[in-house]
Amino acid sequence: DANAAIRPDRTYLRDRIEGSHPDEEKDSVELRRERDGWRRLFYQLLEGLPEPAFIQAPDDGIVEANRAAEDVYDISADEIAGTEPEAVFEAESTTSAETTSNGNFPTTTAIETGDSVQEDRLRSTSTASGDVTHRSAALPLSTPDGERLGAVGVTPVVTDLVDSQEQVEKIRNRVTDELPFLIDRLEEDFDEIIDHLTSTAETTEEQRDRMENVSSEIADLSASIQEVAATAEEVASESQRTR
Repeated sequence: DANAAIRPDRTYLRDRIEGSHPDEEKDSVELRRERDGWRRLFYQLLEGLPEPAFIQAPDDGIVEANRAAEDVYDISADEIAGTEPEAVFEAESTTSAETTSNGNFPTTTAIETGDSVQEDRLRSTSTASGDVTHRSAALPLSTPDGERLGAVGVTPVVTDLVDSQEQVEKIRNRVTDELPFLIDRLEEDFDEIIDHLTSTAETTEEQRDRMENVSSEIADLSASIQEVAATAEEVASESQRTR
């Protein structure tokens, strides 16, 4: 089957950590190694996430938080331990949509319902370094017997994205507000240019008529000079003959 060759191996990690032997054939050393392997992978995943993440217990609030959470929200793991996420991330929603009917943080809802939760709204949390905008999600944790142990919460930071969207919105609003004025101003400038060109054309026409009149006067003057010269020549010739 061609699809079988590209289908993900969902047992890869389990096989690498637990091996291929049935549990009933393993001794206590092998079982402890498996336990330690899964524990190491879990905390490696939690701590290695580049986004803030934490674990909430049903009755104990937040019990674990990764380094990203400490850095982003300017709070140490000791300070955050035992607090409810609603208190840590207490802030007004930046959107009108509500995620859950009771307004709980996603991890609280995941513990209560046993379902994964993805918020539809953005939250803005104030920190010493400024406001942090995030959109949170949660995954419930339970034992093989179905006992709910808590939930993992992740709060990806989208502050830069929101700031960019707000900047674009400001530019759009500015363009929308100023565009009618700019169009009116452009029309006024265009009318002024048309008037100037018309005035220039009229002035040019007047100058052309004036030059034609001057040329005509110069031609008349030239003809008169020629007539005077011709008369003077005739007088000179007549005077010469009478000598």
